[in-house]
Amino acid sequence: MRLRTQEKTGRFSNSACYLSLFLLGVYLSVYQSVIGDVAADYKLSAGLTGLMISFHFLGSFLLPVLLGETGDHIGTRPVIILSFLMMISGLALVMVSRVPYVFLLATLLIGGGFAVIEGMLSGLLAVANPGRVNAVLNLSQMYFCLGAVGGPFVALGMRKTTLGWRGNYLMLLLLFTAGLIWLTRQHLPPYKTAKIKGLYLKKLLQDRGFVVPLVALFLDVGVEEGAAFGVTGKIAQTVTTALPAAFFLSAYWLGMAIGRWLFSFLRGRFNTFLITGLVFAGVFISLFLLTSQAGWSLAWLFLTGFGFAPAWPVLMMHATVRGEQSTNTAMGAMMALGAAGCMALPLLVGQLTDLFGMERAMLLLIVLVVALVSLLLAGGRTAGSVQTTQDS
Repeated sequence: MRLRTQEKTGRFSNSACYLSLFLLGVYLSVYQSVIGDVAADYKLSAGLTGLMISFHFLGSFLLPVLLGETGDHIGTRPVIILSFLMMISGLALVMVSRVPYVFLLATLLIGGGFAVIEGMLSGLLAVANPGRVNAVLNLSQMYFCLGAVGGPFVALGMRKTTLGWRGNYLMLLLLFTAGLIWLTRQHLPPYKTAKIKGLYLKKLLQDRGFVVPLVALFLDVGVEEGAAFGVTGKIAQTVTTALPAAFFLSAYWLGMAIGRWLFSFLRGRFNTFLITGLVFAGVFISLFLLTSQAGWSLAWLFLTGFGFAPAWPVLMMHATVRGEQSTNTAMGAMMALGAAGCMALPLLVGQLTDLFGMERAMLLLIVLVVALVSLLLAGGRTAGSVQTTQDS
């Protein structure tokens, strides 16, 4: 009876987490799709647009560590509710913003709530499904990517309404409010943290097996989001097509979604697939930058997303294993470093675009993929802990 209750709770909580991750994916790709409209509305240069993108990730950098540590001390539920309220408040603020400074403040709140929700729900999935961590993390990110696939089409449809790009934020405000109401009715699976003196984060940072995936996520998420944010600009400048840029962005996310669904069936050799996928992603980014044909651009973007697919789940799986006695703090630290990468890369790509043009600026992404693969190969001795845990 006891085992049956645990399994039922796991499945029940999984559904709530998957829905929340789906909504986060919709938001992120909507933001990626409308950022050009927002910049045009506020008359921003490419460099200032990059700064605006980075503000979302500034919020995602500042809050996850603080609230993750708090969650390990007071419990997961109140922190998740707070993070949803932050996101809802930010979305409401966007609706009333008429100057870029208010939009930046709103984006800061949204980014903080976004990262805490994603990190803590990922940790919750790992705790609720200790024998299926790879599967549930890949599936949760598959739902995230499916939301991201639909987001550009939502943005395209909303553009034709009287609300313009702000209509997306009204829709998201309603969806996240409904998601919060549903999530507060769930019975979250409990877990016990190890009681220590001082901060959980300090203990984690003394573990090289945690630091390697932490730094790797900084590079990986920065490159993934740098590629996604750069797609629309590159398509507009170099590809002659009647297709909206939203189609190309959706191809990228669709490749990632399908990849994560396939990788959810893996039971071993996680790091081999991680590194192989990253190598192929770097090759496909290069091919995307070299082509000016719409068909090939769609194909290379789809394959780029597919190549990146195993990276985030495998790196987060490393973190859940190394930080199993302080999961919220571990997930918060990972989300913060991922956000730092997202904050730095769009800003840097935006500045390089002003100086050298979009195509040359995006060459930076290939350089960083090489750096990421090198880091993972150099720190490969930490891989055994994850594979052993998952296979046992």
